Amino acid sequence: MRIQGLSRRSSAPQATSALDAAEKQAATLGLVPIRFEAALALGEVTAQSNRASGDARLAVVEKDARAHGLAQLASRAAAARQAGRK
Repeated sequence: MRIQGLSRRSSAPQATSALDAAEKQAATLGLVPIRFEAALALGEVTAQSNRASGDARLAVVEKDARAHGLAQLASRAAAARQAGRK
């Protein structure tokens, strides 16, 4: 889904919808790392069409992942935000 959304703008709405659903399902099932992986991918896809919105999503992922002890995932979210600023 991440690759689909990042590779073609026409696929971004489908990828966004699928990633949003995956994030919600993972949260419902208590699958915290998977929830944050989906949220990270959603932030990356969103940033392709709306940098500000994508950065906001990525900032939340970074903060929440760090709070849950997922330092590597938090670092990936921070790196994704930085990549958009270059």
